[in-house]
Amino acid sequence: SLRSPDYKPGRDLYAQTYFRLISDPNFNNDYFRANPFAVSSDKQASAALTYKNSHMVARASSHVRYLSTASAGGEFRKSEEVTPRLDFQTVPAQFKYLPFFNAYSGYFENSLENSSYFQKKINANWNISRPVNVYRNISFYPGFFYEQYVHLSTSSAVGDVWTGRYGTDLNLRYSRLWGSVDLQYYTKRRTRENKPGRDKNSADKGIEEEYFSTVFFLINSARSYMRFTTRYDLKNYLYYAGFKDRLYPLTFELYKQMKGFEFYLSESYSLDEGNKNFITQLNSGDDKNYFNVGLANYGDRKSRYIFSNGIGFVPPIAKDWRMELTLRYWLDFEDELGGLRFYEKAAVLYKDFHDFRTRFNLRIRKDVKEFFFYVTLKMNDPYRRDEIDRRADYFWRPWRKEGEFRE
Repeated sequence: SLRSPDYKPGRDLYAQTYFRLISDPNFNNDYFRANPFAVSSDKQASAALTYKNSHMVARASSHVRYLSTASAGGEFRKSEEVTPRLDFQTVPAQFKYLPFFNAYSGYFENSLENSSYFQKKINANWNISRPVNVYRNISFYPGFFYEQYVHLSTSSAVGDVWTGRYGTDLNLRYSRLWGSVDLQYYTKRRTRENKPGRDKNSADKGIEEEYFSTVFFLINSARSYMRFTTRYDLKNYLYYAGFKDRLYPLTFELYKQMKGFEFYLSESYSLDEGNKNFITQLNSGDDKNYFNVGLANYGDRKSRYIFSNGIGFVPPIAKDWRMELTLRYWLDFEDELGGLRFYEKAAVLYKDFHDFRTRFNLRIRKDVKEFFFYVTLKMNDPYRRDEIDRRADYFWRPWRKEGEFRE
Protein backbone atom coordinates (compact mmCIF):
# COMPACT_ATOMS: atom_id res chain seq x y z
CA SER A 1 0.00 0.00 0.00
CA LEU A 2 1.47 3.36 -1.05
CA ARG A 3 0.34 6.89 -0.20
CA SER A 4 0.54 9.73 -2.72
CA PRO A 5 3.53 12.08 -2.22
CA ASP A 6 1.12 15.02 -2.66
CA TYR A 7 -0.52 14.18 0.64
CA LYS A 8 -2.73 16.84 2.24
CA PRO A 9 -4.63 16.49 5.53
CA GLY A 10 -8.14 15.22 4.78
CA ARG A 11 -7.21 13.97 1.29
CA ASP A 12 -5.58 10.62 0.60
CA LEU A 13 -4.72 8.72 -2.56
CA TYR A 14 -3.70 5.08 -2.07
CA ALA A 15 -2.42 2.44 -4.49
CA GLN A 16 -2.74 -1.16 -3.30
CA THR A 17 -1.83 -4.52 -4.77
CA TYR A 18 -1.96 -8.11 -3.56
CA PHE A 19 -1.14 -11.46 -5.12
CA ARG A 20 -0.71 -15.09 -4.11
CA LEU A 21 0.95 -17.49 -6.54
CA ILE A 22 0.98 -21.29 -6.15
CA SER A 23 2.65 -23.63 -8.62
CA ASP A 24 0.90 -26.80 -7.40
CA PRO A 25 -2.77 -26.83 -6.31
CA ASN A 26 -1.97 -29.51 -3.71
CA PHE A 27 0.96 -27.63 -2.18
CA ASN A 28 -0.99 -25.86 0.55
CA ASN A 29 -2.48 -29.15 1.74
CA ASP A 30 -5.84 -27.37 1.81
CA TYR A 31 -5.28 -25.06 4.78
CA PHE A 32 -4.48 -21.50 5.71
CA ARG A 33 -1.26 -20.87 7.57
CA ALA A 34 -3.12 -19.05 10.34
CA ASN A 35 -6.16 -21.37 10.65
CA PRO A 36 -6.14 -25.10 11.45
CA PHE A 37 -8.67 -26.55 8.99
CA ALA A 38 -9.54 -23.82 6.46
CA VAL A 39 -9.26 -24.42 2.72
CA SER A 40 -7.28 -22.11 0.43
CA SER A 41 -6.07 -24.01 -2.63
CA ASP A 42 -6.28 -21.02 -4.94
CA LYS A 43 -4.18 -18.28 -6.45
CA GLN A 44 -5.28 -14.71 -6.92
CA ALA A 45 -4.18 -11.17 -7.67
CA SER A 46 -5.74 -7.75 -7.20
CA ALA A 47 -4.90 -4.07 -7.55
CA ALA A 48 -6.77 -0.95 -6.45
CA LEU A 49 -6.57 2.82 -6.41
CA THR A 50 -8.43 4.57 -3.56
CA TYR A 51 -9.21 8.24 -3.08
CA LYS A 52 -10.52 9.57 0.24
CA ASN A 53 -11.50 13.00 1.50
CA SER A 54 -13.61 14.30 4.37
CA HIS A 55 -16.88 13.65 2.51
CA MET A 56 -16.47 10.41 0.56
CA VAL A 57 -14.32 7.43 -0.44
CA ALA A 58 -13.93 6.23 -4.06
CA ARG A 59 -12.13 3.10 -5.21
CA ALA A 60 -11.23 1.57 -8.59
CA SER A 61 -10.07 -2.04 -8.50
CA SER A 62 -9.40 -5.20 -10.48
CA HIS A 63 -9.36 -8.78 -9.18
CA VAL A 64 -8.78 -12.26 -10.61
CA ARG A 65 -8.91 -15.65 -8.90
CA TYR A 66 -8.01 -19.21 -9.98
CA LEU A 67 -9.24 -22.38 -8.26
CA SER A 68 -7.68 -25.82 -8.49
CA THR A 69 -9.65 -28.57 -10.21
CA ALA A 70 -10.61 -31.85 -8.55
CA SER A 71 -8.81 -33.99 -11.14
CA ALA A 72 -5.74 -35.97 -10.16
CA GLY A 73 -2.65 -33.88 -10.60
CA GLY A 74 -4.93 -30.86 -10.81
CA GLU A 75 -4.64 -27.58 -12.60
CA PHE A 76 -5.80 -24.02 -12.01
CA ARG A 77 -8.80 -22.61 -13.81
CA LYS A 78 -10.14 -19.08 -13.67
CA SER A 79 -13.17 -18.94 -11.38
CA GLU A 80 -13.79 -15.21 -11.25
CA GLU A 81 -12.56 -11.92 -12.61
CA VAL A 82 -13.75 -8.41 -11.86
CA THR A 83 -12.33 -5.77 -14.20
CA PRO A 84 -13.06 -3.04 -13.43
CA ARG A 85 -15.00 -2.43 -10.22
CA LEU A 86 -15.81 1.12 -9.14
CA ASP A 87 -16.99 1.77 -5.56
CA PHE A 88 -18.00 4.92 -3.73
CA GLN A 89 -19.36 5.72 -0.29
CA THR A 90 -20.25 9.00 1.40
CA VAL A 91 -20.14 9.85 5.08
CA PRO A 92 -23.51 10.55 6.73
CA ALA A 93 -24.49 14.17 6.07
CA GLN A 94 -27.43 16.29 7.17
CA PHE A 95 -28.99 18.53 4.54
CA LYS A 96 -30.56 21.87 5.28
CA TYR A 97 -34.13 21.73 6.65
CA LEU A 98 -34.01 17.91 6.88
CA PRO A 99 -33.90 16.32 10.35
CA PHE A 100 -32.13 13.08 9.40
CA PHE A 101 -28.72 12.02 8.08
CA ASN A 102 -28.22 10.74 4.54
CA ALA A 103 -25.54 8.32 3.37
CA TYR A 104 -25.02 6.99 -0.15
CA SER A 105 -22.98 4.09 -1.49
CA GLY A 106 -22.80 2.01 -4.63
CA TYR A 107 -20.68 0.20 -7.16
CA PHE A 108 -20.36 -0.76 -10.80
CA GLU A 109 -18.59 -3.95 -11.84
CA ASN A 110 -17.81 -5.91 -14.96
CA SER A 111 -17.47 -9.44 -13.61
CA LEU A 112 -16.98 -13.02 -14.72
CA GLU A 113 -18.03 -15.81 -12.33
CA ASN A 114 -17.64 -19.47 -13.33
CA SER A 115 -18.55 -18.69 -16.93
CA SER A 116 -17.10 -17.54 -20.24
CA TYR A 117 -18.89 -14.18 -20.38
CA PHE A 118 -18.79 -10.99 -18.35
CA GLN A 119 -21.80 -9.54 -16.55
CA LYS A 120 -22.32 -5.86 -15.79
CA LYS A 121 -23.87 -5.00 -12.44
CA ILE A 122 -24.82 -1.72 -10.78
CA ASN A 123 -25.78 -1.17 -7.16
CA ALA A 124 -26.94 2.03 -5.44
CA ASN A 125 -27.81 2.37 -1.76
CA TRP A 126 -29.51 5.19 0.14
CA ASN A 127 -29.57 5.11 3.94
CA ILE A 128 -31.26 7.61 6.25
CA SER A 129 -30.87 7.66 10.03
CA ARG A 130 -31.43 9.89 13.02
CA PRO A 131 -30.08 9.19 16.55
CA VAL A 132 -32.63 10.15 19.19
CA ASN A 133 -31.98 10.57 22.90
CA VAL A 134 -35.18 9.19 24.42
CA TYR A 135 -34.46 9.64 28.11
CA ARG A 136 -31.15 10.01 29.94
CA ASN A 137 -29.36 6.71 29.25
CA ILE A 138 -31.83 5.48 26.61
CA SER A 139 -31.06 6.12 22.94
CA PHE A 140 -33.00 5.18 19.82
CA TYR A 141 -31.27 4.69 16.45
CA PRO A 142 -33.82 4.39 13.64
CA GLY A 143 -32.54 3.68 10.16
CA PHE A 144 -34.21 3.14 6.78
CA PHE A 145 -32.58 2.05 3.54
CA TYR A 146 -33.28 1.39 -0.11
CA GLU A 147 -30.99 -0.57 -2.45
CA GLN A 148 -31.32 -0.77 -6.23
CA TYR A 149 -29.64 -3.61 -8.14
CA VAL A 150 -29.35 -3.54 -11.92
CA HIS A 151 -28.06 -6.45 -14.04
CA LEU A 152 -27.43 -5.13 -17.52
CA SER A 153 -28.21 -7.30 -20.52
CA THR A 154 -25.47 -9.82 -21.43
CA SER A 155 -25.33 -13.20 -23.15
CA SER A 156 -26.77 -14.73 -19.96
CA ALA A 157 -29.79 -12.39 -19.92
CA VAL A 158 -31.63 -10.92 -22.89
CA GLY A 159 -32.89 -7.90 -20.96
CA ASP A 160 -31.92 -5.61 -18.11
CA VAL A 161 -33.11 -6.72 -14.67
CA TRP A 162 -33.97 -4.16 -11.97
CA THR A 163 -34.46 -5.38 -8.41
CA GLY A 164 -34.98 -3.23 -5.33
CA ARG A 165 -34.47 -4.02 -1.67
CA TYR A 166 -35.74 -1.92 1.19
CA GLY A 167 -36.03 -2.18 4.93
CA THR A 168 -35.56 -0.79 8.40
CA ASP A 169 -32.93 -1.09 11.11
CA LEU A 170 -34.26 0.03 14.51
CA ASN A 171 -32.02 -0.14 17.57
CA LEU A 172 -32.87 0.80 21.16
CA ARG A 173 -29.90 1.08 23.54
CA TYR A 174 -29.75 1.42 27.30
CA SER A 175 -26.28 2.59 28.39
CA ARG A 176 -24.70 2.77 31.82
CA LEU A 177 -21.17 2.75 33.22
CA TRP A 178 -21.36 -1.02 33.63
CA GLY A 179 -22.19 -1.60 29.95
CA SER A 180 -25.20 -1.55 27.64
CA VAL A 181 -28.24 -3.47 26.44
CA ASP A 182 -29.25 -3.34 22.75
CA LEU A 183 -32.61 -4.37 21.30
CA GLN A 184 -32.71 -4.44 17.50
CA TYR A 185 -35.39 -5.03 14.88
CA TYR A 186 -34.19 -5.52 11.30
CA THR A 187 -36.01 -6.32 8.09
CA LYS A 188 -35.03 -6.48 4.41
CA ARG A 189 -37.60 -7.03 1.67
CA ARG A 190 -37.23 -7.53 -2.08
CA THR A 191 -39.30 -6.09 -4.91
CA ARG A 192 -40.38 -7.97 -8.03
CA GLU A 193 -38.07 -7.90 -11.03
CA ASN A 194 -38.62 -4.73 -13.06
CA LYS A 195 -41.77 -3.96 -11.04
CA PRO A 196 -42.59 -2.15 -7.78
CA GLY A 197 -44.12 -3.96 -4.85
CA ARG A 198 -42.91 -6.89 -2.75
CA ASP A 199 -42.12 -10.18 -4.50
CA LYS A 200 -44.93 -12.14 -2.81
CA ASN A 201 -44.98 -14.96 -5.39
CA SER A 202 -41.48 -16.24 -4.61
CA ALA A 203 -40.72 -18.98 -2.08
CA ASP A 204 -39.61 -16.51 0.59
CA LYS A 205 -42.51 -14.10 -0.12
CA GLY A 206 -39.98 -11.36 -0.81
CA ILE A 207 -38.80 -11.30 2.82
CA GLU A 208 -35.05 -11.89 2.75
CA GLU A 209 -34.42 -11.03 6.41
CA GLU A 210 -36.56 -10.16 9.41
CA TYR A 211 -35.40 -10.70 12.96
CA PHE A 212 -35.25 -9.37 16.50
CA SER A 213 -31.87 -9.45 18.25
CA THR A 214 -30.45 -8.52 21.62
CA VAL A 215 -26.92 -7.78 22.80
CA PHE A 216 -26.01 -7.59 26.48
CA PHE A 217 -22.57 -6.05 26.98
CA LEU A 218 -21.01 -5.83 30.45
CA ILE A 219 -17.69 -4.07 30.94
CA ASN A 220 -15.96 -4.12 34.31
CA SER A 221 -12.95 -2.08 33.25
CA ALA A 222 -10.84 -1.45 30.16
CA ARG A 223 -9.31 -4.89 30.74
CA SER A 224 -12.39 -7.10 30.89
CA TYR A 225 -15.80 -7.50 29.27
CA MET A 226 -18.64 -10.00 28.90
CA ARG A 227 -21.04 -10.14 25.95
CA PHE A 228 -24.21 -12.16 25.32
CA THR A 229 -25.98 -12.14 21.93
CA THR A 230 -28.87 -13.93 20.28
CA ARG A 231 -31.40 -13.45 17.48
CA TYR A 232 -34.97 -14.56 16.80
CA ASP A 233 -36.21 -15.08 13.22
CA LEU A 234 -39.49 -13.29 12.50
CA LYS A 235 -40.04 -14.21 8.83
CA ASN A 236 -43.78 -14.89 8.65
CA TYR A 237 -43.59 -17.34 5.74
CA LEU A 238 -41.90 -19.92 8.00
CA TYR A 239 -45.22 -21.40 9.12
CA TYR A 240 -43.64 -24.72 10.01
CA ALA A 241 -40.89 -23.22 12.17
CA GLY A 242 -41.14 -23.60 15.94
CA PHE A 243 -39.43 -21.65 18.69
CA LYS A 244 -36.18 -23.67 18.51
CA ASP A 245 -36.06 -23.34 14.72
CA ARG A 246 -36.41 -19.58 14.84
CA LEU A 247 -33.99 -18.93 17.69
CA TYR A 248 -30.39 -18.46 16.53
CA PRO A 249 -27.52 -19.92 18.60
CA LEU A 250 -26.93 -18.20 21.93
CA THR A 251 -23.42 -16.74 22.00
CA PHE A 252 -21.45 -15.89 25.13
CA GLU A 253 -18.05 -14.17 25.20
CA LEU A 254 -15.75 -13.43 28.12
CA TYR A 255 -12.47 -11.53 27.98
CA LYS A 256 -10.27 -10.64 30.95
CA GLN A 257 -6.77 -9.30 31.45
CA MET A 258 -5.05 -10.12 34.71
CA LYS A 259 -1.55 -9.39 35.89
CA GLY A 260 0.64 -11.21 33.37
CA PHE A 261 -2.30 -13.14 31.86
CA GLU A 262 -4.94 -12.70 29.17
CA PHE A 263 -8.00 -14.99 29.03
CA TYR A 264 -10.70 -15.37 26.36
CA LEU A 265 -13.71 -17.72 26.18
CA SER A 266 -16.44 -18.04 23.55
CA GLU A 267 -19.38 -20.43 23.62
CA SER A 268 -22.14 -20.78 21.01
CA TYR A 269 -25.10 -23.00 21.92
CA SER A 270 -28.19 -23.97 19.93
CA LEU A 271 -31.33 -25.17 21.73
CA ASP A 272 -32.02 -27.49 18.79
CA GLU A 273 -28.54 -28.84 17.96
CA GLY A 274 -26.64 -28.35 21.22
CA ASN A 275 -23.09 -27.00 21.30
CA LYS A 276 -22.05 -25.22 18.08
CA ASN A 277 -18.54 -24.23 19.09
CA PHE A 278 -16.43 -23.66 22.16
CA ILE A 279 -13.17 -21.67 22.05
CA THR A 280 -10.89 -20.68 24.90
CA GLN A 281 -7.42 -19.16 24.97
CA LEU A 282 -4.97 -18.29 27.76
CA ASN A 283 -1.94 -16.08 27.08
CA SER A 284 0.81 -15.07 29.49
CA GLY A 285 3.96 -12.95 29.24
CA ASP A 286 4.79 -9.96 27.06
CA ASP A 287 5.28 -9.46 23.31
CA LYS A 288 8.70 -11.19 23.29
CA ASN A 289 8.63 -13.79 26.05
CA TYR A 290 5.30 -15.55 26.32
CA PHE A 291 3.37 -18.80 26.59
CA ASN A 292 -0.14 -19.58 25.34
CA VAL A 293 -2.52 -22.51 25.31
CA GLY A 294 -5.84 -22.85 23.48
CA LEU A 295 -8.71 -25.35 23.33
CA ALA A 296 -11.53 -25.55 20.77
CA ASN A 297 -14.48 -27.85 20.06
CA TYR A 298 -16.82 -27.49 17.05
CA GLY A 299 -20.33 -28.80 16.56
CA ASP A 300 -19.59 -30.63 13.29
CA ARG A 301 -17.25 -32.98 15.22
CA LYS A 302 -18.27 -32.87 18.88
CA SER A 303 -16.02 -35.75 19.88
CA ARG A 304 -12.88 -33.89 18.75
CA TYR A 305 -11.02 -31.37 20.90
CA ILE A 306 -8.35 -29.22 19.28
CA PHE A 307 -5.37 -28.03 21.33
CA SER A 308 -2.82 -25.35 20.53
CA ASN A 309 0.34 -24.57 22.50
CA GLY A 310 2.89 -21.88 21.79
CA ILE A 311 5.95 -20.41 23.43
CA GLY A 312 8.00 -17.37 22.45
CA PHE A 313 11.35 -16.26 23.83
CA VAL A 314 14.50 -14.25 23.14
CA PRO A 315 17.58 -16.53 22.93
CA PRO A 316 20.10 -15.50 25.62
CA ILE A 317 23.03 -15.72 23.18
CA ALA A 318 21.35 -13.67 20.39
CA LYS A 319 19.15 -10.99 21.91
CA ASP A 320 18.46 -9.29 18.59
CA TRP A 321 16.62 -12.44 17.45
CA ARG A 322 13.30 -13.83 18.68
CA MET A 323 11.90 -17.38 18.39
CA GLU A 324 8.43 -18.90 18.55
CA LEU A 325 7.56 -22.61 18.78
CA THR A 326 4.05 -23.97 18.13
CA LEU A 327 2.49 -27.40 18.60
CA ARG A 328 -1.09 -28.20 17.57
CA TYR A 329 -2.93 -31.51 18.02
CA TRP A 330 -6.40 -32.93 18.47
CA LEU A 331 -7.96 -35.58 20.66
CA ASP A 332 -10.94 -37.53 19.29
CA PHE A 333 -12.79 -39.87 21.67
CA GLU A 334 -14.57 -41.67 18.78
CA ASP A 335 -11.52 -42.27 16.59
CA GLU A 336 -11.04 -46.02 16.10
CA LEU A 337 -7.34 -45.65 15.21
CA GLY A 338 -6.44 -43.84 18.41
CA GLY A 339 -7.60 -40.52 19.71
CA LEU A 340 -4.46 -38.35 19.69
CA ARG A 341 -3.11 -36.77 16.48
CA PHE A 342 -0.40 -34.12 16.09
CA TYR A 343 -1.26 -32.17 12.95
CA GLU A 344 1.13 -29.21 13.08
CA LYS A 345 4.61 -28.36 14.35
CA ALA A 346 6.09 -24.95 13.63
CA ALA A 347 9.07 -22.73 14.41
CA VAL A 348 9.32 -19.02 13.63
CA LEU A 349 12.40 -16.77 13.77
CA TYR A 350 12.07 -12.98 13.98
CA LYS A 351 14.86 -10.49 13.26
CA ASP A 352 14.50 -6.69 13.20
CA PHE A 353 16.95 -4.55 11.27
CA HIS A 354 17.29 -0.78 11.17
CA ASP A 355 14.64 -0.14 8.50
CA PHE A 356 12.80 -3.43 8.08
CA ARG A 357 11.60 -6.55 9.87
CA THR A 358 12.06 -10.17 8.78
CA ARG A 359 10.40 -13.44 9.68
CA PHE A 360 11.32 -17.04 8.84
CA ASN A 361 8.61 -19.71 9.18
CA LEU A 362 9.10 -23.47 9.19
CA ARG A 363 5.86 -25.44 9.43
CA ILE A 364 5.29 -29.21 9.18
CA ARG A 365 1.93 -30.82 8.58
CA LYS A 366 0.87 -34.18 7.23
CA ASP A 367 2.79 -34.82 3.98
CA VAL A 368 3.75 -31.12 3.75
CA LYS A 369 6.83 -29.22 4.85
CA GLU A 370 6.56 -25.47 4.37
CA PHE A 371 9.18 -22.73 4.55
CA PHE A 372 8.03 -19.14 4.39
CA PHE A 373 10.08 -15.91 4.38
CA TYR A 374 8.50 -12.53 5.06
CA VAL A 375 10.07 -9.05 4.98
CA THR A 376 8.36 -5.69 5.58
CA LEU A 377 9.51 -2.11 5.99
CA LYS A 378 9.04 -0.61 9.45
CA MET A 379 6.93 2.17 7.97
CA ASN A 380 4.30 -0.53 7.26
CA ASP A 381 3.77 -1.27 10.96
CA PRO A 382 -0.03 -1.27 11.45
CA TYR A 383 0.08 0.77 14.66
CA ARG A 384 1.94 3.54 12.87
CA ARG A 385 -0.08 3.32 9.67
CA ASP A 386 -3.69 3.53 10.75
CA GLU A 387 -5.58 3.87 14.01
CA ILE A 388 -8.52 1.93 12.52
CA ASP A 389 -6.25 -1.02 11.71
CA ARG A 390 -4.90 -0.96 15.25
CA ARG A 391 -8.39 -1.19 16.76
CA ALA A 392 -9.42 -3.90 14.27
CA ASP A 393 -6.40 -6.04 15.16
CA TYR A 394 -7.24 -5.67 18.85
CA PHE A 395 -10.83 -6.77 18.24
CA TRP A 396 -9.73 -10.04 16.62
CA ARG A 397 -7.42 -10.95 19.46
CA PRO A 398 -6.43 -13.31 21.01
CA TRP A 399 -6.55 -15.78 18.12
CA ARG A 400 -4.73 -13.32 15.86
CA LYS A 401 -1.62 -11.78 17.34
CA GLU A 402 -0.82 -8.08 17.28
CA GLY A 403 0.53 -7.02 13.90
CA GLU A 404 0.00 -10.41 12.24
CA PHE A 405 -0.65 -10.04 8.53
CA ARG A 406 -4.10 -11.12 7.32
CA GLU A 407 -4.59 -13.81 4.70
